Amino acid sequence: MFLNAVVTFLYYVLSAFIAFIILRNIIKTKSAQEAVLYCIMIIPFVLRVLRLK
Repeated sequence: MFLNAVVTFLYYVLSAFIAFIILRNIIKTKSAQEAVLYCIMIIPFVLRVLRLK
């Protein structure tokens, strides 16, 4: 039970970290096309962090 909780916590931390990296890239990019691509890429990670998917 404890190991399951640890793995789940690490999964959400990793998803949040990847979402943060993508969000940072959205802020840094100058191209609108790249920003839209990053927005599409970030959706699954945000949903996982919010536990919706």
